[in-house]
Amino acid sequence: MLTTEPSSDHSPSWSSDGRKLAFISNRTGDADVWLADLDATSSRFTNLSNTPRAAEAHPTWQGDGSRLAWASRPQSPGSLGIYVMDLTRTIRAAVWLGNGAWPAWDSDGMRLAALQETPTQQLLGAYDLSGTPLILPVVLPGMVRGLAWPSQPLTTPLSNVFVDAAQVTPGVRETQIVATSADVPAGRWYVVPLENVQLESAGLHAMVEPSFRELRQRTIADTISLRTPSTS
Repeated sequence: MLTTEPSSDHSPSWSSDGRKLAFISNRTGDADVWLADLDATSSRFTNLSNTPRAAEAHPTWQGDGSRLAWASRPQSPGSLGIYVMDLTRTIRAAVWLGNGAWPAWDSDGMRLAALQETPTQQLLGAYDLSGTPLILPVVLPGMVRGLAWPSQPLTTPLSNVFVDAAQVTPGVRETQIVATSADVPAGRWYVVPLENVQLESAGLHAMVEPSFRELRQRTIADTISLRTPSTS
């Protein structure tokens, strides 16, 4: 056993030499990227991302182990972003690469593929290390929970496993549950359920919901005033 923390430690990713392990842990209150160095003689664990107002996920190593990429979602309104950290530098700082999740390195370690998400679909994108998009985002036919960018080509023809999977779009396997403010730990943001909205599990981030409610009330008032005939 490598960790004995009572917190949630998950999503482990080994470096190529097998001496470093990146993983996600909420031991400081938020989901951060942590590094376990098996060769360290004193402090073995390091918080690499250390972002109190964001949640990290999906750490993955560049082939030679010099860089680490992960996805990060801010608690303020915003989309998932891909960050890359050069571990060979004395002063380590994560650099934003572009929007997306589930980063996957190519075999040369010079490009990253990533999933880009919208409320209704997922798209496949790719970046070089400067953050320049390499392809226009491609809409995917179904939901993806992980990426790989191997150097080996796929077989021709494709095996039946891939052929069958390409023909099937899985149905919804989970139900969204919107937590109320009473169920949310102190200091965490949450989703506020919206009433009288014709969408399943309709909700907004707690930071923007008051503005939405005010805009809705103002729109209703303006609509009523326009429909009311003038008595003058």
